[in-house]
Amino acid sequence: MPEVLTENEARARLLRDGPNELPVSRPRTALRLLGDVSTEPMFMLLVACGGIYLALGDRNEALMLLGFVFAYWYHLCPAAAHRAFAGRAS
Repeated sequence: MPEVLTENEARARLLRDGPNELPVSRPRTALRLLGDVSTEPMFMLLVACGGIYLALGDRNEALMLLGFVFAYWYHLCPAAAHRAFAGRAS
């Protein structure tokens, strides 16, 4: 059977070790997120492919590809906000 801490022991450990929480990273700004995503090789490759489609005159394919790429990037922002504020709700 596991050992149970008394209230005094729990309080002493809380003072000694701090709360039982994971560290929280700094919130990612949209500019920082854009910088992080734009240095990803796959992101750059897909944007380049969209540019090639445009240069070759296939506007529909270019817009569809670039639309999916930027929609994916846009959906990274709420995920970053969720990670930044996780554990802060009371």
